[in-house]
Amino acid sequence: MKHIVFLNYSLQNGGAERVISSLANDFVKRGDRVSIVLLDEEKESSFYLDERVRLYFLGLNSASSNLFQSMAHMFKEVRALRRLFRKIEPDVVISFQCRNAVLAKTACKNIRVIGSERANPERMNTKTDKWLRKRSAKVDGFIFQTNGAKSYYPTETQKKSVVIPNGFSLTVPAVLPDYRERDKVIVATGRLAGTKRYDLILDAFASVRDVDPDFRLRIFGDGPEEAKIKEKIGLLGLEGSAFVMGLTKDVAGVLLSSRIFVLASDFEGMPNGLIEAMACGCACVSTDCDFGPSELIVNRENGLLVPKGDAGAIASALKELIADPDLASSCAKSAQKIRDTHSLEKIADRYYEYACGITG
Repeated sequence: MKHIVFLNYSLQNGGAERVISSLANDFVKRGDRVSIVLLDEEKESSFYLDERVRLYFLGLNSASSNLFQSMAHMFKEVRALRRLFRKIEPDVVISFQCRNAVLAKTACKNIRVIGSERANPERMNTKTDKWLRKRSAKVDGFIFQTNGAKSYYPTETQKKSVVIPNGFSLTVPAVLPDYRERDKVIVATGRLAGTKRYDLILDAFASVRDVDPDFRLRIFGDGPEEAKIKEKIGLLGLEGSAFVMGLTKDVAGVLLSSRIFVLASDFEGMPNGLIEAMACGCACVSTDCDFGPSELIVNRENGLLVPKGDAGAIASALKELIADPDLASSCAKSAQKIRDTHSLEKIADRYYEYACGITG
């Protein structure tokens, strides 16, 4: 029996947090001990966890305004991790984010530590970020979601790394509703943040009504841009057709009843929302941003890719799917193949085998 530990900031809403929860639940069913160590203060998990998974909170997740404060805080975290690891004796630590992997390896050099990059490293360019990426070569291995993210790391890190995409973890029926049987709804999911570019989605949707006024836009999520998004809905006169729905616990139900999914991000690590929408049989429109969408979508085969930052291109793609239900239905059916290639079982197997050093 191995003791496998996941390390992250928290288990609040987020793609990485969902992946950790799913993997922890899978690993504990294999008969291993599984713990999750969180740098944040104690909070209830946003995701279901098997009762056998142990949670540890360090209460050390705080912001730093400069390099000196950041380094001082990291030393404090290293000391706390060293004390905890000596107590709980993990065999392997799977640490989400480069920073946490470097801290974990510094804390206990005799423990196998695997890093997992979840963000877009192109956007992580502070002096601390660059220093941490150089230090990643000291970690025993690294899991990347995309080849693009992998390319930003030192050659030594890349040589002992592997690319594993996110898995699909929603529970859905074997046979999905046909595109034409679904509600005339365009859906967007994710954190309501500026980089997700909901402003572009709203600008694009404003012209969709020219093709079919019965379509509705529903945005699911929460975040700092909520008020701004609602304000823009009012400015565009979309109050009766575009809605901010808040968080939902029934992501599968939302996606299974919607015809089209749209992602307008300027950048991504690996978009869980897009994976889920494809697996649920939505016709998908996504910006071709770094990183992820182009590794999931073959343009016009299982979805439509458009240039990032271009509301007109998003509008044209949405209009085309609405005006051509045969194309939309074909893309939606092809997208469902991701349920096999990105099944949670297959992805969990790859994580387990790599992290635990199992070969053959």
